Amino acid sequence: MVTELSVGRGEPLPLGLRQTSNAFNFAVFSRNAHRVSLLFFNDIDKEPVQTILLDPVANRTGDIWHVHFSGDARGKNNVLKVDGPWSKRLPRAFLAPSP
Repeated sequence: MVTELSVGRGEPLPLGLRQTSNAFNFAVFSRNAHRVSLLFFNDIDKEPVQTILLDPVANRTGDIWHVHFSGDARGKNNVLKVDGPWSKRLPRAFLAPSP
């Protein structure tokens, strides 16, 4: 299980995952996202053991979503979940809504 992560605002640049002295900064570009979450999984769990939901005010600068977190997340699988508008013109930009 992931120990509770301490979460902060983060920095928009550089993009991607960057290890700082004792934590991590994650930044991703998405102009049309409505919501961005970072999910952590253990190898054996089908559901995330922890989810960081990024706040669109605190964790977004322009079109870049970002978060800073510390805690023991080493060896955990993570998934970036991005929710936003779906259209036939850009079908791969976001998944179609569930029925």
